[in-house]
Amino acid sequence: MLSRISLWLGKLSVGRKLTLIYLLDLCAVIYVSGILIHEKFLAIDFARKEIVGATYTEVVRDDLMGAFVVPSRPAAVPQSAKQSLQTVRGAYDEDLKTADLSARFSDALREVAGTTEQQESNLLAVGRDLLTTIGNQSNLILDPDLDSYYVMSLTVLRFPELLQVLHATHKFMQSRKDRVADQSQTVQMLALVGRLDAVVSGIDADYGQAWLAGTPQLKTALDASRNALLEQSRAFSSVVQGVASAPPTPAQVIELNAAYQSALTALSEAWRVGVIELQSLLHTRVDGLFSRMWL
Repeated sequence: MLSRISLWLGKLSVGRKLTLIYLLDLCAVIYVSGILIHEKFLAIDFARKEIVGATYTEVVRDDLMGAFVVPSRPAAVPQSAKQSLQTVRGAYDEDLKTADLSARFSDALREVAGTTEQQESNLLAVGRDLLTTIGNQSNLILDPDLDSYYVMSLTVLRFPELLQVLHATHKFMQSRKDRVADQSQTVQMLALVGRLDAVVSGIDADYGQAWLAGTPQLKTALDASRNALLEQSRAFSSVVQGVASAPPTPAQVIELNAAYQSALTALSEAWRVGVIELQSLLHTRVDGLFSRMWL
């Protein structure tokens, strides 16, 4: 068999031999290129699923914060430009396996109109569960780039936790206003303040890591909302600690409520900006992957 191939090759002209060599080399190039292009498409699909998760996160954030923040200024994004929960549920629930949680979240949003503590706590718990599932199922939690990973950590993990701690601390302080303070209440309040300070420190650390891994443009985009969030959260903590020894007076209740709403407003803005920057980082990654693939 080999002798026949050798005989056949020996009969070929020089031009045909060169053409054969070229075609064999081309087959290897096409094979390797196909593997590389397939890998790039996998990375692109991975990032596109993350974009879906970021889109869903923004809708949940908007509905969640809308249930707690007292409107004090026009929304940063026109209502007509926002996606509704029903829209993203229909588009993404099947892929992200969030149908059950999103239905519970939708029900909790309608129930929270009664503004009871139990309804608000249930909304927060379901909202955090939904955001965690979105992060897991949309690949966000597995983000491969450090800058977008830490922005994801803020928007999917840290900010929902801060909202829950702020709410729990505020509700506890409200429950104290008509009761005589005792040692157990003081210990519980200090524990909540300690948890609040720990969450704020974690948020500050995540911002720092995102800036170390990211570009100056990312720092510029996040800086203002980050500073406002840290300032207002710490101000709320200070107000709470200022009334640790006794139930708050009417004036202190007003100050406490104002500090709470200021912290929520700053959180909502930092959260909104964080999701926007996360989406921008993901779109930039997809564009870069396409460029490298075609190159």
